Amino acid sequence: MESNKVLSALSYMSVLFAPFLVPIIIYFVTVDTGIKKHAKRAFLSHLIPLIGVPLVIGALFFDLSSETEIPFLFLGAAVLTGLISLIVGIWNIVIGIKILVKQ
Repeated sequence: MESNKVLSALSYMSVLFAPFLVPIIIYFVTVDTGIKKHAKRAFLSHLIPLIGVPLVIGALFFDLSSETEIPFLFLGAAVLTGLISLIVGIWNIVIGIKILVKQ
């Protein structure tokens, strides 16, 4: 198996064990532009779930300041963020597998 395929797939698969660290290391260590492209795309895709964090925090503060018993906004924001994280994680694994099996 070619090392460029392995490094490119590892950038995406690192969502399971070191989402930000592995793509950054691969990006700065390698000289191959194809691997750099995959490492950058993997790093940016690992950042997508972080978009929901301010939404969850804002919803928490809003629900704490309101008089409702059940924090619907917070629960909705948390579920949405979790769903986005799950989708991005599965997408990264699928892309990593596609890179490994590509001829």
